[in-house]
Amino acid sequence: YHLNPIAVGQGVVAIAYSSANDRLYTAYDRAGIRQIDPADPSLAEQPFLASGQTFTVQAVGSYVLEVTPGNVLRTIAPDGTPAYSTSSVSVPEEITWSAANSRIYYVPDSYAPRQIYARQIDGSTGSLGSGYYQTPYGSSYVLADPVRVSPDGSRMVEGSGHVYDGVSMQLLQTLPTGFDAAQWLDDGSGALVTLRGDGAGGSILEQWGPDLRLEAVQAFPGGP
Repeated sequence: YHLNPIAVGQGVVAIAYSSANDRLYTAYDRAGIRQIDPADPSLAEQPFLASGQTFTVQAVGSYVLEVTPGNVLRTIAPDGTPAYSTSSVSVPEEITWSAANSRIYYVPDSYAPRQIYARQIDGSTGSLGSGYYQTPYGSSYVLADPVRVSPDGSRMVEGSGHVYDGVSMQLLQTLPTGFDAAQWLDDGSGALVTLRGDGAGGSILEQWGPDLRLEAVQAFPGGP
């Protein structure tokens, strides 16, 4: 089941939704960033920011974070005005925003050993922190995308199944399996749902309780 599709132009490299602004942002390789108002019956793209080459975008509070191929981070106000910018370590396409911690989290593709990096961003002003945080384990653990942070910011989990403190970034525990996709439930339960391939062309959906013990499993045909 899905809603009616939204038409976008050719060359979209990333899409982000801002619940604070109720806007969908579409980033183009060399045609800037556009916005879509879900309440507009036409669902037409409207100009937002004319820029050069965009690598990816992520909604951060009421601001939009743009990442260029040169690893420059730039925040953009709701009216499309650039706010702050800074250079960064290698930033991948996959970025996770935690409103509770006012941080973005990501696993750089080109750094070895791979670690989770985090940078402070004020979602109400767009200001960028001067430095970054990272998991302190070097090559001790194999890390993988995606990174998902719990709604309260207390825990984060990455694709290999390692669970870290969302603030100190210290390892807390490890799930028995990795995953391709994951989502912390926002019902206050602290539960986590993960999706992974079964190695035979199917998918396995698993729900983990607040203590991250396995509670339910469902198998589906087709890959994740």
